[in-house]
Amino acid sequence: MRLKNKVALITGGGSGIGRSTALRFAKEGASLVISDTSKEAVKKTADEVKLCGGEVSESIGDVTISNDTEHMVQTAVKNYGKLDILINSAGITARNAFTTNETLEKTWDRVIAVNLKGTYLVSSHAIPEMQRVGKGAIVNLASIFGLVGYHQTTVGQE
Repeated sequence: MRLKNKVALITGGGSGIGRSTALRFAKEGASLVISDTSKEAVKKTADEVKLCGGEVSESIGDVTISNDTEHMVQTAVKNYGKLDILINSAGITARNAFTTNETLEKTWDRVIAVNLKGTYLVSSHAIPEMQRVGKGAIVNLASIFGLVGYHQTTVGQE
């Protein structure tokens, strides 16, 4: 129970690396705020966390919207009194930036907004809360695409 009495906010917690991180953190004793844009995905992860015996709150929001990111952080503070750990796991590639074919420029803008602006916004709201309690940790995650990228000629050709 390495994370007992710790409070973690996990963005992108509805699927993939974020979901796996949430389940691991729950097993290690952390209280969690799971955030994602999909209410159904967040609920599914939250239900799995509860099955592990974990304490969890849900926060539906988009990391590219400042008010949403502030709400994510405030959900932790309101429900648990603090925020110890921020896991910035929300991220996309050109492959999943949109459900329909878009221009290369719009795809680029969405990827940058989620992956960079989102990390910045959530962190900027989390830092004052961590400073308030005198400590904290921010972990920025990436999939393999953080190393290899995703070539533009493959956009829309899946």
